[in-house]
Amino acid sequence: MAEQEATMEAPEAPETNNLDSDIYSTRQLVTLMSEKGYDKKASKEAIQDIISCVKDSLLKGKTIKFINFGTFSSKIAEPREMINPLNKEKIMTKPRRQVRFKASSSMKSVD
Repeated sequence: MAEQEATMEAPEAPETNNLDSDIYSTRQLVTLMSEKGYDKKASKEAIQDIISCVKDSLLKGKTIKFINFGTFSSKIAEPREMINPLNKEKIMTKPRRQVRFKASSSMKSVD
């Protein structure tokens, strides 16, 4: 029997457009903006300022609405009784702030 060598070629990486891929960090947003012709440093500062403003507003209990994107809101979650699974002791949780996001109807229709 003649031994056959198995050769596997790596599949070619598909061409991806940055607009089609998921954006997980400020760095990816800055890269995307620089590809569109915006200054990298100014883009990074603008993105960080926007995130900071949204965060500060939510901490103050305000609602932030981005037209054609969605609405961020926050509320204080009431304390509730929970049971510790290890010792079955009943404990009360502390009140905490919950952030909510509701996509606009135009975002919901995007595939």
